[in-house]
Amino acid sequence: MSPVPLAPSSVLYKLKDVEFRGRKMRIVCHDLSSAYLPLLDVCNYFLLEKNYVLNLDDGVDSISRSDLVQQFIRIMNKEMDFGRDHPGAYEKPKDFDKFFFTLGGDPVDNFPDMFSRCLLGVSHIDPFNTKWTNDFAPTMHSTGFQFIKFPLHHGWIVDPEEKHIILAIGDTSSQKLRKYPHTLVKRFMENSTAELTTYGITCLDAELLEGQLAALYRKGRIDLIYKVYQDEVYFTSNFVPLPVDDQPNTNGKKWVVDRARKDKKNDKNRLKRLQKQQQIAAISWVERVFRKFLEEYIYDDREVPGEMTVSFFEAQMEFMKRVRCFDFCVRYTDIEKFNRELATAIRSDKKRLTQLLTQVAIKFMITREFADERTIMEKANMIIHDVPEPLCC
Repeated sequence: MSPVPLAPSSVLYKLKDVEFRGRKMRIVCHDLSSAYLPLLDVCNYFLLEKNYVLNLDDGVDSISRSDLVQQFIRIMNKEMDFGRDHPGAYEKPKDFDKFFFTLGGDPVDNFPDMFSRCLLGVSHIDPFNTKWTNDFAPTMHSTGFQFIKFPLHHGWIVDPEEKHIILAIGDTSSQKLRKYPHTLVKRFMENSTAELTTYGITCLDAELLEGQLAALYRKGRIDLIYKVYQDEVYFTSNFVPLPVDDQPNTNGKKWVVDRARKDKKNDKNRLKRLQKQQQIAAISWVERVFRKFLEEYIYDDREVPGEMTVSFFEAQMEFMKRVRCFDFCVRYTDIEKFNRELATAIRSDKKRLTQLLTQVAIKFMITREFADERTIMEKANMIIHDVPEPLCC
């Protein structure tokens, strides 16, 4: 995806008075005639959710980009001060120091200025398509959002029923998938150009609470979203629904009971999804190690081993080319020499993992230009010889 163009500094953004959760406040509106400015939505989130106000006179009806940056830096400095006074309020994510490091300064002190400039254009937000709605690859943007607890979500998620697509994607992020050669992955990318899937919308509905202000990332944009709770349901001032016995009407009581059932069901679904993610992670590990095995394994059967430098499978493919053979043969004993954990995994689930790892072998053959891709996909077959019977429990 090409970087989102920057809005020119001369653009003025209109201010608008709104009522949100019973409070009147001012927000900043996008200028539709100029380029998108993500800083604006992030700033509006803090105005709406944390009761900040813009330091502007009541008669002012617009703000420049440079003034908006200064207002956002002021808000971030106050948040950093709050974090210093309340340990644990803001915890630095992994890689925070790497992304916000400058010579001669604390990364937390550098954060307000660096992150505000970072938000002048969004081009490095990278969702995972097989995980949760709030899972993004670590970048400067996503790390900054995680640090300030900005509730960024996306709905570009593969349906768990599409098991073959999930296995093909593994733990690869969407930006890397754009260059992925796998046919199923290409098909998924082509069929979800809106970067929002039906299953993703279902996940968003399940994971966002009524009355919650959040943000949706899609196609290079960040847009604030708000899940409206239903009428006749009474909430506390912190937008927590009152217990069923304290609801003054029948509809409210029914909603609270139904919500409790839905939350219980969602907890079970989240557990199932977590278990599936763990399975996918295990499969991704098997694929990575097996690919490394194909690329690096060197076989030396001499009585006095020497320094063999020729990759075993590179040499095997040269022979296969000469005889026009598409049976890719692997010996279990070689896998065991290379990585005992990988060998144990294959031994315990030979049929399923052979099917999975055949795709790794096919990619290996394609990247080595063994033949044209279509021929390889149609004819290639992998055989793992001499796999022992699974160990008894």
